[in-house]
Amino acid sequence: MLHFQSPPQGLVEGWFAVLGAAMGSFLNVVAYRVPRHLSLIQNSSCQACGKPVAPWENIPIVSWAALRGLCSGCKSPIGSRYVLAEAIAAALYAAGAWKFSVTWTLVAYLILASALLVITLTDLDLMMVPDAISIPITAAGIVTALLAWWTGIALFVANPLIAVAAAAAGYGFFWLIDQMALWIKGVHGIGRGDMKAAAMIGAWLGPTLLMESIAGAIFMGAGVGIIAILAGRSRSARMPFAPMLASGAVLTALLPHWLFSWLH
Repeated sequence: MLHFQSPPQGLVEGWFAVLGAAMGSFLNVVAYRVPRHLSLIQNSSCQACGKPVAPWENIPIVSWAALRGLCSGCKSPIGSRYVLAEAIAAALYAAGAWKFSVTWTLVAYLILASALLVITLTDLDLMMVPDAISIPITAAGIVTALLAWWTGIALFVANPLIAVAAAAAGYGFFWLIDQMALWIKGVHGIGRGDMKAAAMIGAWLGPTLLMESIAGAIFMGAGVGIIAILAGRSRSARMPFAPMLASGAVLTALLPHWLFSWLH
């Protein structure tokens, strides 16, 4: 009988960190092109001079460092957000492998975390959450819950009815906040994209983790808002909220009850 040894501690996480960095490079492309209705299959090129990006210039993190953050043709700066997104994706993937090992739950986490990284980038860039990301990923979460219920696979949500209910709750919660702001102040309090992002989180994580994700997002949003005001930002200035939702959801998936434990 053959016996296989478990891989050394940290090796699986390292593999997934490399995978995450590679996916981060692709997710950068998705975040830039999808809101602008550009093709995802065309070759990348320098936005300043149009020089095509060579294969060796497309190695996540390494190429940016080797090029010192400059285009090899015109020497225009390459935004640091690209390498930061790759590094964040590497960390997200490694953390998922550490928490969930190589399981179907890890697959579900990686799908959600990847989508959350994309909507974070688009919200920071354009103050929007693309329907082309939030709606299909929400539907995929519900279908995945159906498959988990059918096959008995353990996931965050293993019942399609619960996934639908949590998605509706996520959307409805922020819709109510928006309607209250509209009634009290006469202005919208939150964007529809954020409502759809909450629905997406609910479909994948279920109602309990959704509530914790929202609580964490509000807590972090309040902290960022206070810092921004102290730094001189206008109280009426709009602030992207999808990054807070994304951070709250990832932390809650990896460390359930992290906020309530800390507050306690």
